[in-house]
Amino acid sequence: MATKHSRQTREQTIANLAKITKLSREEVSQLMDRFNDLCKKEPGKLHRVEFRDELNRFFNITDDILMDRVFRAFDRKSSGTLKLEDYVIGIAKFLKNGTLDDHIKLCFDVYDLNNDGYIMREEMFQLLKSCLIKAPTEEDPDELVKELVDIVMKKMDHDHDGRASLSDFQAAVYEDKLMLEALGNVCRRQVQDDVPGNDSDVCRWQVQPIRLSQYK
Repeated sequence: MATKHSRQTREQTIANLAKITKLSREEVSQLMDRFNDLCKKEPGKLHRVEFRDELNRFFNITDDILMDRVFRAFDRKSSGTLKLEDYVIGIAKFLKNGTLDDHIKLCFDVYDLNNDGYIMREEMFQLLKSCLIKAPTEEDPDELVKELVDIVMKKMDHDHDGRASLSDFQAAVYEDKLMLEALGNVCRRQVQDDVPGNDSDVCRWQVQPIRLSQYK
């Protein structure tokens, strides 16, 4: 049975996370319960394999590289496991409460493979190649990916140094929201509603913003 102190601690945690994530207290409480259910190996710590199962089950992410990168984006202290705060704050960005800047930052962190603060051409190629929609074609798939990387980099690389910083990426998305899709779209916003005539199918990851009521 929960003690008065533990209940007070939980309520304080809920209040703090609700303020950070802009979720309701009830929604935060649901995510906290979900986190505790997922921590099978070690109470209070969500291991990579457990998190991968969650990404696959609820967000339809199947690509190994992508799942690893999302885990690293959630693991803000690089501890190798997710704490409660990591999980709730990260999942909140997948929900409809996540802002455009939240989604930009998450996309950027996923694509910055070596965590040096820049998206390099080689990093784009590696991930885009794994998530590009496969379609019958006589063209070399690698050449198609290289062409896509060239287009995206041209729009993002404002100082022409062959790499894109977070501010570069942010500016590019502000100018054209489709840039989130061009880089795989970790958190799919309703871009097709925002941009008339958008029928882009360049590259789509399977993650979509969801409502918390769906996440059970």
